[in-house]
Amino acid sequence: MRRILPLLTLLVGIIFGTSLSAHADTNPCVPTPVIAATPYATADNSMGTRDKPIPVGVIGHRTSQDGLRKYDIVIKEAYRGSAVIQKYKTENGFDPAFPTEKDKDYLLVYVEAKYIQGPPDGADKLDESVFTVLSDSQFISPLTLIALNPKFDTLALPGATIRGWIVKQVFADDPAPLLVWGIDPSNGNGGMYFSIK
Repeated sequence: MRRILPLLTLLVGIIFGTSLSAHADTNPCVPTPVIAATPYATADNSMGTRDKPIPVGVIGHRTSQDGLRKYDIVIKEAYRGSAVIQKYKTENGFDPAFPTEKDKDYLLVYVEAKYIQGPPDGADKLDESVFTVLSDSQFISPLTLIALNPKFDTLALPGATIRGWIVKQVFADDPAPLLVWGIDPSNGNGGMYFSIK
């Protein structure tokens, strides 16, 4: 009996441990973290649409709808689902205890934006509100969650480079949600689309 109990405990651990980790690793909707290699490539003019989003590590060029402001934007890192919680634990040493919704995952993205051109005396507020998420063909409302430091949040003048983290939500069953810079929230027009893969 003494020999059977440890063997039975080991067998149960292997069965349940393998089945749980196998599910997490094979779920196509929860990708492993994506970290861009450097130097960054530059998107061509055909990229940045819903059908051809800009991938992680590729710089997108954006001009505001009024034509006065120009930016270069690159997604440098993207985490989803349990990888978000793990990144918080690694960086901050604590579990962020985000509210859970059974049909949604969290998305943590590290962004770099260069404010190339704009009115010389006009500061531009750049924070996570300039990004929207498109998931399961729906634009998801913004969240009020604490991003990792540095947060993507500043008042910038032309010439500034802004780097920081943003947190968003996506539908858990969506294998390819998109992050959108500069979309008009009243009608969904405009915007530059980024993949998180």
